[in-house]
Amino acid sequence: MDLAIHPKHPQTIYLTYSKETSSGPKTTLASFHYQGGEVTDFKELYVSNTRSSSGRHFGSRIAIDDNDHIYFSIGDRGTRENGQDLQLDSGSILRLNGDGTAPKDNPFAKTKDGLDSIWSYGHRNPQALLLTNKLASCGLSSTALGAVMRST
Repeated sequence: MDLAIHPKHPQTIYLTYSKETSSGPKTTLASFHYQGGEVTDFKELYVSNTRSSSGRHFGSRIAIDDNDHIYFSIGDRGTRENGQDLQLDSGSILRLNGDGTAPKDNPFAKTKDGLDSIWSYGHRNPQALLLTNKLASCGLSSTALGAVMRST
């Protein structure tokens, strides 16, 4: 669903895809190294906790900031209310460290109100993700041609 090359370490590549599990398809973030025509060190870093058997709205765009944080989107999986439930990662932009753990300064990292991986929530099906250095803003679009919204 998306692929991103690490800007500082071009041999490190991040990939999102839909993974079939016993509880339905899940958006998954993985990393691997690519060098000399070979793939090594493939690791699944994050598997969505969404409870849905729907094959819709996986989202799944990736961006990497200057501090090596990985941002990636997960769609609401066809259920709009999912984006308002902070115990679900669907309908959210997640922010992770390169090893798949959540940074300690994420908005919900020190609360029980939401998942520590959530950076921004309430999104339907993000289809584009762009980071800028201005005010640590994150631009996203629900469709490739849609208007860009800002979240800080």
